[in-house]
Amino acid sequence: MDADKLIKDLQSTKLYYDANLNKCQAIGHLIMKRTRKRCNWNQKQLAAFLNCSEGYISKIERKHYKITLDILLKLGELTKELEDIDNDFKE
Repeated sequence: MDADKLIKDLQSTKLYYDANLNKCQAIGHLIMKRTRKRCNWNQKQLAAFLNCSEGYISKIERKHYKITLDILLKLGELTKELEDIDNDFKE
């Protein structure tokens, strides 16, 4: 693989990553709020789980801040755990 092709591949991968991150950030407030409600947690409890402030949670949910990739990944892990629990009850 020549260097020019490698650079083009890396640039297209970054564009794809950025586009998907922007989509997730655009609905991040909904992802956060729905996950929190599914856990029956208040903002303080979710903040403790995510190791951030309650004010930060509030600002994301009110769309004053964009959600970060780190927070999205942690919410994804939490959602996966909730799905595993749901599946255990179905069996």
